[in-house]
Amino acid sequence: TLASTRLYPPRLRPNLVARSLLIPLLNDDPDRRLTLICGPAGSGKSTLVAQWLAQVALPSAWVSLEASDNDPHSFFGLVVAALHSIDRGLAAGTEALLSEGGESDADAIARKLTEALSATTRSFVLVLDNYDAIEEPEIHQAMELVVNHMPITMQLVLISRTEPPLRLARLYASGDLLELRPDDLQFTPAEALLFFQDYFGLDLTPSEVGVLQERTEGWVTGLQLVGFALRGRPREQ
Repeated sequence: TLASTRLYPPRLRPNLVARSLLIPLLNDDPDRRLTLICGPAGSGKSTLVAQWLAQVALPSAWVSLEASDNDPHSFFGLVVAALHSIDRGLAAGTEALLSEGGESDADAIARKLTEALSATTRSFVLVLDNYDAIEEPEIHQAMELVVNHMPITMQLVLISRTEPPLRLARLYASGDLLELRPDDLQFTPAEALLFFQDYFGLDLTPSEVGVLQERTEGWVTGLQLVGFALRGRPREQ
């Protein structure tokens, strides 16, 4: 089905630059409950998480959200479908609740989901990409319930262009929340140099890359546009 295409992380190209500063941050606490990655379109959020998941020995479930998911049944239906990619038994009770066809509210679905997940002893990661597509307050309230009651075996990663309207102060205070913001996602000069070399095959000097990195503020999309413009252009003598 069309929805199933939204249950996979972005495909990683073999010549992608490894985010050598950010991936260790994602790895530094295996007991962390929630990771929040916020940044504008084209800042490399989803690719970063996909790179991290490719390196960690943890089962993962991925959901790419859309505006059409502003309905509890659609939203949690996708979450359950993604969890089934790890284990068909995960969230089985939630699937049964969703398939009843009734008007179960988001809170009831979230409670059923956390109850089902608490039975697993297997560590896993759930990624909700494009979380900014969700505007329904009822779903945000349900997600707060999930965040506050999810089992210790679960890590949740939220990827969003904007700040999610979730109350996360308790997680932040307890050290269970990692936040990566736009400034964190910018390519360093060293990463930009590797990007131009490996992705575009461009032979630029560190000083040239430093200027380009400063002008693009390290945004991968800006660097990519520069790379396409420079590729094939002869160097000035």
